Amino acid sequence: MNEALTTVDISRIHGLSTLLESEHEGLPAGAMSLTPSDVDELMRSLLDLSLPHRRARSFGTGASRRNSTATEGLTQALKLLSAGITSVLSLPVARQSNRSWRAEEVAMEFLEAIPRIRGLLIEDVRVTYERDPAAGSVWEVMLAYPGVIAVAAYRLAHALLALEVPVIPRMMSAWAHRATGIDIHPAAKIGERLAIDHGTGIVIGQTAVVGSNVSIYHGVTLGALSPRDDANSDCPHRRTKRHPTVEDDVVLYANATVLGGATVVGKGAVLGASVFVTRSVAPGAVIVANARGRSG
Repeated sequence: MNEALTTVDISRIHGLSTLLESEHEGLPAGAMSLTPSDVDELMRSLLDLSLPHRRARSFGTGASRRNSTATEGLTQALKLLSAGITSVLSLPVARQSNRSWRAEEVAMEFLEAIPRIRGLLIEDVRVTYERDPAAGSVWEVMLAYPGVIAVAAYRLAHALLALEVPVIPRMMSAWAHRATGIDIHPAAKIGERLAIDHGTGIVIGQTAVVGSNVSIYHGVTLGALSPRDDANSDCPHRRTKRHPTVEDDVVLYANATVLGGATVVGKGAVLGASVFVTRSVAPGAVIVANARGRSG
């Protein structure tokens, strides 16, 4: 039954609307028009450009069609990203950057990095295929593996963060987290040929460093010890290296947890399933959990 609103209802709704639209006490002023749905559209466009053969219609009808499709994709991404960066300019955090902000130029500079990012992603796909006997083909890995999507989103977000664009890189990593169950902070430093198998539940923190030719299985955490352990900073979680370093050729099996900014997993080491590590691991070492669940 549809009934007209009473004068009391209208008055109460108006009052509630005014309250909801007002600035919340304790939050900085500013508004951002970029929405999660905009980021979803942006990420789909960027992944189409960064991972070859994701869009079947892009191929098979000659070079002119391929060029046209790439042009359309780049144009769409430029518009979306320029609008997003313009929106970021309204936030106080943007004024903390030393960069001279011109949204379209920054967006174009980011897009010009995509060929380099694509080269990295092709190697990520190849190494994932090489290390997973369950993979039927390179195409299966590229089109169906959540780890590839998460790493692609990370590499894109990392490149945008390197241009000092705030907020949007985190929105991109949040998109990947929702899509794949894998949470990689865009500020983490990750080398070439990263293979993620299964992937669900992986967390790689802000100051983590991961070398080249590393394999990571589901549930792995590269995390921080409590920032309260650092008494030399008023805001240690923003000023210190809180997450571990994983050197080249390391294998991290399912549910391995490595914590602490001073913790280094040496080159070629293997961490078995469910180990809990808070001290550095020697190069080439093999660490497994004993029957009581401790690492040794």
